[in-house]
Amino acid sequence: MGIQGLLPVLRPISEAIHIKLFARKRVGIDGYSWLHKGAFGCALELCTGVPTSRYLDYFIERIKMLLYYDVVPVVVFDGARLPMKSETEATRRESREMYLEKGNKLLKENHQSHAVECFQRAVNITPMMAHKVSQVLMTMGIDVIVAPYEADAQLAWFCFQNEIDAVITEDSDLIAYGVNRIIYKMGRSGDGFLISRKNLGAVEGLALSHFTQDMLQLMSIIAGCDFFPGVRGLGIKKAHEMVKRYRTLDRVFWHLRNNPKFQVEQQDFEKMAKALLTFKYQRVYDHRCKKLAYLTPLLESDPLVHSMMKVDPNLSFLGPLIPNEIVEGIALGRLHPCTWESMEENDGCNPRVKSSRTWTSSKNLSTNSPNSKTNCCSRIRILDFFQKPKNSASLTSIVTSPWMSVMPVGGGGGGGSKRKTEQREHVQDENKAPAHSVGMDSKSPPKKCKKEHLERNVLQPKTNIVHRLWSERNVDLLDAFCYRPKEENVPIDGR
Repeated sequence: MGIQGLLPVLRPISEAIHIKLFARKRVGIDGYSWLHKGAFGCALELCTGVPTSRYLDYFIERIKMLLYYDVVPVVVFDGARLPMKSETEATRRESREMYLEKGNKLLKENHQSHAVECFQRAVNITPMMAHKVSQVLMTMGIDVIVAPYEADAQLAWFCFQNEIDAVITEDSDLIAYGVNRIIYKMGRSGDGFLISRKNLGAVEGLALSHFTQDMLQLMSIIAGCDFFPGVRGLGIKKAHEMVKRYRTLDRVFWHLRNNPKFQVEQQDFEKMAKALLTFKYQRVYDHRCKKLAYLTPLLESDPLVHSMMKVDPNLSFLGPLIPNEIVEGIALGRLHPCTWESMEENDGCNPRVKSSRTWTSSKNLSTNSPNSKTNCCSRIRILDFFQKPKNSASLTSIVTSPWMSVMPVGGGGGGGSKRKTEQREHVQDENKAPAHSVGMDSKSPPKKCKKEHLERNVLQPKTNIVHRLWSERNVDLLDAFCYRPKEENVPIDGR
């Protein structure tokens, strides 16, 4: 859900970008956000128990797209349920059960299209689904970690530790956590919208230039977030004006209690205080010490912390304490984040993947190194992104094709430039020849991609591979590199 009404207000400062802006940088990914989007296309199979790997294909396709643009992905999955989100999770579970029952009823009545719409709202992302994706990512050399609780807090901690440079997500909570650069609505081509923390003060009608981090979090809480449902009748703009005027939780709550327009109970103060502390000090996993840590250093001198520790010395609402061995097993994907049971024994994925892998620090990472985890051959990346080969023979034939030899790869020498020049001269001679195949004549241009119009910018991605092949009139290679989706209902282990 995120923070209610925040993203539409921040739309004027959203910058249309392409992911190649973060080439050779580490970018964190909220794994569950991609799993939800991938499961949207196979909700019928997931809700009816039919084996499918379409959500896995969706995830891996976008990972390969990041690798194609030399972006170093760091995937973080959610862990156990946070106590502060118990009410939110209960509401979501009831909604899923309602739509699941409705979808099954429509399916029995042969209304499949309407049933699919219900299943899309009823689909539930499980830790086992995340585990299956993580096993494939580990074989690709991608850094994967399962947070002890919320992936948002874990990603924010990585940003605070300078482990990652930006975060790809669909959740506005990361703004309240204090992440500097957040990428929203990233498509399969790499286009998205960037919200930078430094531009928050430029929002018209919602001046945040003089807001502290505590004030921003307090505004998010009373407007409505995952940790607190918000105050009825109080939107994001009214919440901004109230926090701007009263600044602290005590004074804001006093105003709410003495204003007959708002229905606030005395026990809501404790809920707001816990929500504020959860945004500040939620427990995360420190991969360097291999144990739980606070999102930011805990200040026991903080009046709210001091008062809460009198009631709960362990501050369990920030995430119950977990033994070091258990939290390490959860982070590495060996143990179920909720039950602490082994996930490798009942796993149908690659049994050779071991959880003894270590975290790759950004300081030790070099994408030019031959041993780098992300240093894949550029030609293989292009092939994997657009069409997965069926066997090694097809891989060899496509990689050695003339078109692949003229692709601009990193560190290309003079020989590559020469071949590229010869190819261009050859194309200029054949430009007069009429095009054939691919269902269009030489006069009609290829169909353009849909443009997303913005107030300040227009997303217009550069020429893609299919358009380039069309411009060069290389019809045979165009047919070879057309994307063809994989067969549906294929088990993950390929059996």
